[in-house]
Amino acid sequence: MVEDYLVRPYKQGDEKEVVELLDIVFNGWPHYDLKYPPLEHWKWKYLYNPFKVTQLFLCERNNKIVGCSFSVIVRLKIGDEVYLSGYGTDNAVYPEFRRMGISKKLYDIKFQHGKDNKFVLLYWITGNEVLIKYSLKNYPYFPFLLINYVRIKSFNKHLRINNYSYKRSFLLWIGFHTVKLFNIIKNIFKRSMNKGDIQINQITYFDDRFNKFWDEIKDHYSFIVERNKGYLNWRYQDQRGGDYIIKTAEEAGYLIGYMVLRINKYQINYPKGYVVDLITHPDRPDVVDTLLSNAISYFNSKNINIIHYLCPKNHSYENILKRNGFLDSRDKNLVFYYLLDNKEIESTIKKIASYNAYFCYGDSDAI
Repeated sequence: MVEDYLVRPYKQGDEKEVVELLDIVFNGWPHYDLKYPPLEHWKWKYLYNPFKVTQLFLCERNNKIVGCSFSVIVRLKIGDEVYLSGYGTDNAVYPEFRRMGISKKLYDIKFQHGKDNKFVLLYWITGNEVLIKYSLKNYPYFPFLLINYVRIKSFNKHLRINNYSYKRSFLLWIGFHTVKLFNIIKNIFKRSMNKGDIQINQITYFDDRFNKFWDEIKDHYSFIVERNKGYLNWRYQDQRGGDYIIKTAEEAGYLIGYMVLRINKYQINYPKGYVVDLITHPDRPDVVDTLLSNAISYFNSKNINIIHYLCPKNHSYENILKRNGFLDSRDKNLVFYYLLDNKEIESTIKKIASYNAYFCYGDSDAI
């Protein structure tokens, strides 16, 4: 009976047992290589983020933690306003304690906490078919699909290392090369996008220019996580979070875009490249093209065979991705949400167009 269990907020000293729970449930956590122990990564993620509020709830029985539900706090722009929101991340229950209502109790206390702290909504992303089926029955979702685009240098190597069956390998090979040929033919007739002298620079810190950059781009988007220098430095500059490469696009000394790259070496025999975050001035597709070309060169220099990029379906970057060799992997993700306050914004959410939405790997905890 779920009544036999205590659901409570995190308290100092729980973190070691929590990380052990995550490691067992997810068969290794957080599934990417780190310079610091997972415990330090957990502290960075949940205790040292830019906000004073945390959403960390645990379930215990007989003084043993058997389940958890956490959120990363963000400021989310929806329509014309920015709201305090929670992004659902690590939810875990030991297998022997599942189907007892523990997850629901954890969600309920998290929802109530969000209401008490004036969050507008909680949201989460999933591509898991089981979770999608469950969520579709219980929660609304944002009106755009997220697509995982991939650029694969050697498809034969990709098939060999991932050990697909012969039948699936053949079908994937045919599909991959058909789409690749189609994109090559389309690109033959496209003009160069280069409009000026764009300099790409590598940096180690997000300075005051990024606050100004955020002010310049935010009105173009009706769905985007607020990207000021405080948030960006926490997300990408702290080595406990991971080893990221940060690059700016500048023109005549003026910041016109940036991107964040990462190589995940968790799978030792097949490291993967990620364009974790890439955003530019809305009227500069040539800058997107230049940054993507630079990312490809970087990953090629590191002998990376596959590059991942996440963005909404039908986004303005889609054609630029395709002309740079990225293909739709057919992995679909939905962003579900639960409104806590200000029910009036639901009508705003339903009007969000994919080309005015920005969501990248950096807005999740996947990498």
